[in-house]
Amino acid sequence: MALKISDCDRILDASKQQGAKICVVHNNLFHAPLLKAKALLAEGAIGDFVGMRIFLSTPRWDMIDLERHWYHRLQGGVIGETGPHIAYMTLAFAGDAQGVEVFAQNRLGHPWAPHDEFRIEMDCEKGSSSATLSYTRNCWGANVDIYGTEEALHVDLHQMSLTRHKLRSLKYIPVSKLSLSIIAQTSKGFASNVGKALMGRQKFDTISSRDRELARRRFGFGENDIVLFFMGSLYDFSGIKEIGLEMAKDRWRNSPLKLLIVGSGDSWADTNRAIEENGVQEKVVIEGWRPYAEIPALVMTSDICILPALKNEVMMNIVPIKMYEYMAARKPVIATSLPGLMKEFGTTNGVSYINRSEEALSVALELSKDRRMADEGRKARMFVEKSDWKSITQTFEVLLQNLSKRSPATGQG
Repeated sequence: MALKISDCDRILDASKQQGAKICVVHNNLFHAPLLKAKALLAEGAIGDFVGMRIFLSTPRWDMIDLERHWYHRLQGGVIGETGPHIAYMTLAFAGDAQGVEVFAQNRLGHPWAPHDEFRIEMDCEKGSSSATLSYTRNCWGANVDIYGTEEALHVDLHQMSLTRHKLRSLKYIPVSKLSLSIIAQTSKGFASNVGKALMGRQKFDTISSRDRELARRRFGFGENDIVLFFMGSLYDFSGIKEIGLEMAKDRWRNSPLKLLIVGSGDSWADTNRAIEENGVQEKVVIEGWRPYAEIPALVMTSDICILPALKNEVMMNIVPIKMYEYMAARKPVIATSLPGLMKEFGTTNGVSYINRSEEALSVALELSKDRRMADEGRKARMFVEKSDWKSITQTFEVLLQNLSKRSPATGQG
């Protein structure tokens, strides 16, 4: 249910206040592409169900390599965390399981994790399901393939995309047309996802001051507190642990600065442990992953958004999309002076740059003076409004559609 009794109490109190029931959420079932896949199957669009294949991969640094993580204390180890996902997805499409066979391997040899690769074969009432759970790779993966008598569906739960596959001949032209169809479907899904993200920005404007006050109260933030906000994966180069340790120093003990973290990742355990060991739980709140629909309200809970990453090869030239989300919420942003960020946002558009993660606290205090937060937040919003991502994706989609219309027999493209 939670990692601490105090968190359980918060969950119970919230359910009573909202008159809501506490239940297990089978979250993957409610992702848009999987809902669409269920609808297509129910409509008979892909024919009768034959079988399905699930592949879930969690990077080793996020789970299996963390010796002290709670994953390993579950019944069955790491499969106790990810296994339920393949079970409820299988039940939704293939029906009740009538026979299950599990194959497990230990490739890494970690003494705290007896198994790290799993293949699960399920014989179900409507067809078969084959699932692979991998914890030894260095990258993420979440794919579901659903096979019908007439078509197949491929769902990518990270890209939030669905593509339909139907190939009735192995000749050159049908195979080429299928390839171009997949390109067109993928580009359309990409454009749709970006559009939805952009529409999500409008939700920032619907958060009332009363909603903000209630949310701040839920996290224990006072009216005069200055709340810094970070969302995303926690890596050892995210700079969040460094800020937490800085907050533990005497000079910040009585400051109004607080930190709200929404996310998780490979350094989640180390960050959480550092916060507890240094006694700054009242100043730093780690909320974990939250549904996308809740993000606008969480961002609006804060006063300043941060991206205090350490300077390394991974971060030097990237521009995380969350920078645009921060700025769309009219929040001033404190970010490390990374070349990619400085080139994209400049120095006069609501972004204050720092050289070291710990400097975010001093800059935040400066921003809190003389309406600077509001002024910088307004600059940030004005910059974002000039960035027309929608037209870019529409142009990209048109190019791909034009490509798909070319006849493979001509040899063009």
